[in-house]
Amino acid sequence: MNHTIESLPLERAVTADGTEFHYVTAGQGYPIVFIHGGFGDWTSWAPQWQHFTNTYRCFSYSRRFSWPNRNHWREHAVAQDAQDLLTLLDIWKLPKAILVGTSYGAYTALMLALQAPERIQAMALTEPPLLGLADQAPGGTQARRDFEAVLAIGAEAYVNGDEREAVRILTTGINGGQIQKDTSPEGLEKRIKNAPAMRAICEASEPFPIPGDEALRGLKMPILLTSGHDSPDIHQCVFYSLTRLISSAQIVRIADAGHGVHRDQPDEFNQSLSDFLKNFESDHQESKFKSA
Repeated sequence: MNHTIESLPLERAVTADGTEFHYVTAGQGYPIVFIHGGFGDWTSWAPQWQHFTNTYRCFSYSRRFSWPNRNHWREHAVAQDAQDLLTLLDIWKLPKAILVGTSYGAYTALMLALQAPERIQAMALTEPPLLGLADQAPGGTQARRDFEAVLAIGAEAYVNGDEREAVRILTTGINGGQIQKDTSPEGLEKRIKNAPAMRAICEASEPFPIPGDEALRGLKMPILLTSGHDSPDIHQCVFYSLTRLISSAQIVRIADAGHGVHRDQPDEFNQSLSDFLKNFESDHQESKFKSA
């Protein structure tokens, strides 16, 4: 039976230190964990939900500072996001899972892959913001500086108490102006709920650390790297560099899509992800997938 993501009962997991995470789960089969970006939450994967719950056991959760979690703000770090995800895999009793992440969610998945690769069957990553990698691409240093300037302006708007303006500035800077749904009144209202989560990233002492090139080259699990043709320059430059470091990855670029590929072109995204999963599932079905 099909259910929209919003119609499912919202569940709550609490870690040993009292940190809470809200999530939904549905479907049967090998587990997929969906990980949202900076302004997202557990509802962000609505365009994927019915497609993949028909075949997989799917989880979508809100990261530490995202709605409706009530965790007290403290220093934000992507390494902590990765540790949170590892803790959730334990709570959900998942020895291994497929990770599907976008933006900061893709960043979270990538950092977990470096910390605990044995827990990941495969990854599908859309434009993780490893900003320092942009410097390895033509024109990337300037793209990084321009993007960091936007982040600083957004952070200043937060400090000045204008949360709505901060969300508008950062949404445009992160996603680009080509995809109008991201900056529509409805789209901005959805992001307002997660404004504190993005503020935590902007005010972190090191919001975008990058692992060494050799660590990225050493990743062995199947990886799909997806990007939108209309994504802002900073994401294009990071994507360029990342595809050269993870040379074994399958590469997909989707037309008429910005940074939020899974929202902008959900049918194309879903088909690309399905094709990627089918490419390696048959080789692992008996030994790994059925044992999970």
